[in-house]
Amino acid sequence: MIGLLGSIFLSLSFALAIVAGVSYTLALRRDENAPSIRFTIGRAGFHGAVIFYMFTVAALMFLVLTLQFQYKYVYEHASTHLSKPLLMASFYAGQEGSFMLWTLLTALISVFVLGYAQRVKYEAQVMAPLMLVLTLLLLIIIVKSPFLTIYEAYPAQNLPLSFVPPDGKGLNPTLENLWITIHPPILFTGFASMTVPFVFAVAGLLKRDYQRWITISLPWVLFSCMSLGFGIMLGGWWAYETLGWGGFWAWDPVENSSLIPWLCCVGLVHTMLVQKRTGVVSLKPGTPDTIGGFVKTNFVLAICTFGLILYSTFLTRSGVLGDTSVHSFVDAGNFVYWVLLAIIIIFLVLGFGVLARRWKDLNRVSHSFAMMSRETALGLGSAVILASAAVVLLGTSAPIIIPIFGGAKYRIPIEYYNSIHLPLATVLVLLNAISMRMKWKNSEKNLFFRQMILAVCLAVVGTIGLALLGITDPTYIGLGFGSLLAIIVNVQIGLKVMRGKPGFVGAYVSHAGISLLMLGVIFTSRYTQTEHIQLVEGKPKSVFDYSMVYLGPERIEPEKVDREKYQHRIILVKNGDTSTVLPVTFVSDFNDRKEPFAEPGILYRPNRDIYLFATGLEEEGGAPRDTLHKGDKVRVPFDSSITLRFEKFDMSRAASEGKQGAVMEVATKDSTYYLTSYRAITSGDYTSVPIPGTDIGVGMYAMIADSVNLSDSRAILRFTSRSHPMVGKQVISLDASIKPFISFVWAGVVIMVGGFFFSLLRRRKELTPLLGVIGEETGGREIAARPRRNPGGLDDPIAARNALRR
Repeated sequence: MIGLLGSIFLSLSFALAIVAGVSYTLALRRDENAPSIRFTIGRAGFHGAVIFYMFTVAALMFLVLTLQFQYKYVYEHASTHLSKPLLMASFYAGQEGSFMLWTLLTALISVFVLGYAQRVKYEAQVMAPLMLVLTLLLLIIIVKSPFLTIYEAYPAQNLPLSFVPPDGKGLNPTLENLWITIHPPILFTGFASMTVPFVFAVAGLLKRDYQRWITISLPWVLFSCMSLGFGIMLGGWWAYETLGWGGFWAWDPVENSSLIPWLCCVGLVHTMLVQKRTGVVSLKPGTPDTIGGFVKTNFVLAICTFGLILYSTFLTRSGVLGDTSVHSFVDAGNFVYWVLLAIIIIFLVLGFGVLARRWKDLNRVSHSFAMMSRETALGLGSAVILASAAVVLLGTSAPIIIPIFGGAKYRIPIEYYNSIHLPLATVLVLLNAISMRMKWKNSEKNLFFRQMILAVCLAVVGTIGLALLGITDPTYIGLGFGSLLAIIVNVQIGLKVMRGKPGFVGAYVSHAGISLLMLGVIFTSRYTQTEHIQLVEGKPKSVFDYSMVYLGPERIEPEKVDREKYQHRIILVKNGDTSTVLPVTFVSDFNDRKEPFAEPGILYRPNRDIYLFATGLEEEGGAPRDTLHKGDKVRVPFDSSITLRFEKFDMSRAASEGKQGAVMEVATKDSTYYLTSYRAITSGDYTSVPIPGTDIGVGMYAMIADSVNLSDSRAILRFTSRSHPMVGKQVISLDASIKPFISFVWAGVVIMVGGFFFSLLRRRKELTPLLGVIGEETGGREIAARPRRNPGGLDDPIAARNALRR
């Protein structure tokens, strides 16, 4: 019943979104100051679409939280063993749910955009393309419905309507982490917010408002950069903390697909700042604006950024990268494939079509910048960032492009990205430092060099320090010098700005954070040390400059019956300081316990991390074991005249006592016996059953279940003998790594995001005088409740105009 209601709510939301989109499109030629039924219908349709979609989301969340496994989506992603936070995360763990989350965040952001667009008199021009975005997202969800039942999804199995699976498949165990509740919502907030710069660019073109749209949309562009960039790097932290390869970025095609639009958006921020500074938004009604530089570039980048978001979705969710990326969703089917492709084409045609109609207007705008000016430096910096985006785009798209020309489909190697990005990153951090010391319009050479000399000297000293720390590769030395120079320059200027105008510090904070991140990348990517080691339980071993001792495995999370999970306690001792690292290994029913999963243990230190990843576990000595299928026969250790055949599993005590048993047929020279050994499902404790007439015991050590074919399940039997005591020791195999200064990467990301936030607050405040002008143009109706106030307390219109240009 709830699933049916969810489908009805979704259909109503889709229908109302179409109504709102049509109404706003018809209202494009109306005067927004005049009352119009088209605006009324558009607003009502939009709010109705959002409300009904919220009901749709609530319906799916109810099905997930109440474990309604008769629904295919719930069955494939939820499970009874998941905690409540992870169960809520399973809402967006699959293809359909991720579209649901993206659409939900787009709808919520659209609510704020509507009020904002009304205040800046952009309502119809913004809401018409925005409703098209929302409508097409809803169409995808209708096509790929999360409310499909298992009876509809698997018709060939002729499942009776009374059948409900007792449990679902659940999440991939590597996803059962706190970060799945944080990373996807933030990343999709960035995806959803990237719609806003696009629709404001289209609105600016429709209104021929080529300068004012920059001031209006810049806070949204900064918010998009901040949220998407933070989401991307949270994914890097998640990979570092959970996966065993020890890195935070593998240039995976799906990882790249979210990086490309972010790079494009960062380039857009810088060119928008140039246009804002070199143009003038008129504060006097009836006076035309002066259009600044990079006007065409900004419209192109705003359109391309959203187009790349859609392309990212196509790469991730169409299945085209299914065999080249570990993150890609499976093939969604031909219809969804073509719908995603059509959406990309629709919005690129819309954006560039409107731009083409206004191209003649924009050609009248001409600007030239002095070589030694901040405008030129920012333009060059944007060009380098866009070159990086182009390199990543080409490499990421190669698995699609190469087969078109008859080549084999393969993933571009990591070396392609690293070799090209090293020089690009070096140029970028140098431009970062230089641009901050450049003046707008023109810089006096002698003054520029005098201001730079201290920073250059300090950067040289710092680079010598890097060489003493072991960085001798010329390319990394160059990147290190540029990063240090950028940090020093931004700190110098940032401290000065903090004393005078603290609201202007955001750019310097962000640039310092990016440069610090680059330093972290230098150390971790080039100078990480890794050793493959084996630790025998209780036996110290010197690794790097630590003494490591393995104290053995310890069972954790025994309440989860779908897995056996162990943490391995490893003691690290250095100069009398003792620390404990706990790598984890486990087997799970998710993959029928065929391949073990592992999570690294990490010792965090400010100057380096010690990273331990378990690659294997075995026993040295100890009681012998055998792994048997049903019907397999072996000779009993310690007495080869006795044979043992594994008969079957005994699950009669599973429900009442939480035990599973192995029934064995033991054949001696004189007779045959049937013995049963029981093992506790949660703790793993087992009983060793004596073989009559001997001092030999046999016990069910473990069960390897095959959930697809239960008859193929196996039992691990362990043999002991009082006359042959054998004490075994666990031996763990590890990849041990030292990650020098990787903390710089995480600190740099946090500082960068903080800088974006400060810049966002500043740009938001700069809108106040502009909103005042719009209020005058409309008789004050839009700001009746808001007093007109210029930034920084400036009451002089000329001073306010200059503030808007900064």
